[in-house]
Amino acid sequence: MRIKLVPNDPQSDPLISLPNLPERLSEYFLPSCERNYHFTSDFEYLEQRYLSEDCAMCWLDVIAYSKCVAHPVSDRPMLALVYMLQGSAPCVLEGHGDVLVRQGQVHLFYVPANTTHHANFRKGHYRIVYCAIAKTYLENLAKEYPDIAELLNSFAAESPKGLAGKPVSIETSALHQMHLVQQCTESEAFQQSHLKARCVDLVLDYVKQVKLDKRSHNKFGNDSVAKNEKIFIAKRIID
Repeated sequence: MRIKLVPNDPQSDPLISLPNLPERLSEYFLPSCERNYHFTSDFEYLEQRYLSEDCAMCWLDVIAYSKCVAHPVSDRPMLALVYMLQGSAPCVLEGHGDVLVRQGQVHLFYVPANTTHHANFRKGHYRIVYCAIAKTYLENLAKEYPDIAELLNSFAAESPKGLAGKPVSIETSALHQMHLVQQCTESEAFQQSHLKARCVDLVLDYVKQVKLDKRSHNKFGNDSVAKNEKIFIAKRIID
């Protein structure tokens, strides 16, 4: 399972992948994971993945050389929880619209395969972690977890091209689940089941926080936040 960052014009500026990792990025290397390095004329990124058949947890260190646009593309339909460790990026999700992926918050996206989305980067270093869960695996989990069933039902009512959930502040939980994945040193079979459990825990923590936020904010406050978010996204894209 993978979300790849594709350059704005892949015909004239293709994404190049190299087996050799730049030594200057070694300070960001994580233990016991799959590593890949990619670059174009506008940006480069180090990709580090922990994988199982139906889940993945991936760290991306994206270095934008200047203001640019990248297109996140998934290889299969998935639910993606995205956590920005460093930096914020205005994005456009096909079938949904503008989304600000903000540092310190966890964002939920339903991402169909091979759809075109847009991420706007300024010059700088962005650190992104995403937890991806295959849609088919989620459908099986929904039989056991009512909160996940409710989440999938909300997807069915929205655009089939893509969906963005409310961003939430569950930084402590997200960092804890990431740490557990990184530090697991058991057998490969155990690591894969452990990864699945951590991804499911993160989804359940997300849903729980969304419900808490919904109870604690009145409609006026939510409308104000949404309006301010749109203004911030417009300013970031124009600047």
